Amino acid sequence: SISTALKGMRVPPSLLVSLLLSTVYGSPSYVAPGLFHGSYPPISKKRPGFRLFRHHVGRRRQGKSSLSPVCASQTDGMGDNKDAKIDVIGSTGDATGLDALTLYEHLVNCDDRTIRSDIAKSLEVFGQAFRLYGPRSVFVSFNGGKDAVVIMHLARAALAKHCVDNQLSPDAHKLRVIYFLSRNEFPEIRKFVETEVERYNLDMQLHAKDFVSGLKACISGEAEERGEKAPHLAFVLGTRKGDPNCGVQKNFEPSSSWMPAFMRVNPILNWDYGQVWKFLRW
Repeated sequence: SISTALKGMRVPPSLLVSLLLSTVYGSPSYVAPGLFHGSYPPISKKRPGFRLFRHHVGRRRQGKSSLSPVCASQTDGMGDNKDAKIDVIGSTGDATGLDALTLYEHLVNCDDRTIRSDIAKSLEVFGQAFRLYGPRSVFVSFNGGKDAVVIMHLARAALAKHCVDNQLSPDAHKLRVIYFLSRNEFPEIRKFVETEVERYNLDMQLHAKDFVSGLKACISGEAEERGEKAPHLAFVLGTRKGDPNCGVQKNFEPSSSWMPAFMRVNPILNWDYGQVWKFLRW
């Protein structure tokens, strides 16, 4: 909580005002020397009420060489300060450590009413994506953030089920993920992504480019490898309603006209912030 994070510190009124305003407008940011805070739902007409799930404030701290998945997501929106560090505040739940097929069974048998219907819908979306495009043509955007961690685990569970249903070898159909490496990326985030790729035997494409340039490079490379001018590809994103670029997107949304042709897949479109954290802690 804010009070715990700020315990023992002399906090100027301007900092508290900054924290409150950023909460209302949903813009996580650097707020004072040595302090950074995370994100949570903005207040709007569509989502009324002051629903504050948890506001993480981290002090700059030396000596932390790694971040847990949950903690890694707290670096979202911290800006360009490369010296920023935050305390490790926890880890993901036991479910994400399961093998993919066991994880699938665990998910479909979820008895938590706050997330079970959304999990089922997300798995259905993934099932459709793998059926329509095939495992080779579905890429999961994985940048180590909280939403990316959710869709990665949902994807590996759904892919395992797809392979069983279609008598495909899981070893020959690894989950494909794509990572757009920012020049300002926190080293802990990159390390976390690399660790998860190895842990879950993911097939990762790394592009040291921005999102659009990286997508173009990926599509161009796939076209050359397959000998196709315009390969049919689907990119799975962690977009949720309320995100700045979401607009009126649906679970399956064609790319914008100014981008290369591909299908955007949004399996957690209707998840809220609390459900994301519930899943990660499950």
